Amino acid sequence: MFTVEVLESIGKQPIVLNASQVVVRLSNGTPVSVAALFGGDDSVLVSHCDDKNFNENLDKIGISSTVIVEKVAVK
Repeated sequence: MFTVEVLESIGKQPIVLNASQVVVRLSNGTPVSVAALFGGDDSVLVSHCDDKNFNENLDKIGISSTVIVEKVAVK
C-alpha cells in the first residue's frame, strides 16, 4: 500500500487514504493518470496520458481503456 493525499481546496486538510491503485479521470471517465503497486510492495508504476506507453500501462494494471491524446494549440 501507499498513501494518497486528496486536496479538496487550498487551506483544507487533505483526505489521507491508503491505496494500492489510484486512477485520475476526467469528468467523462477517461483515465489521465495512474499510480499502482506493480511487481511488489515497494514498486510503483506511475504513468500519465502523455507517456508513450500509457495505454500499455493501463492494460498492465487491469484498466481496459484506450486513451487518445489530442494536443490543441492555444493562440
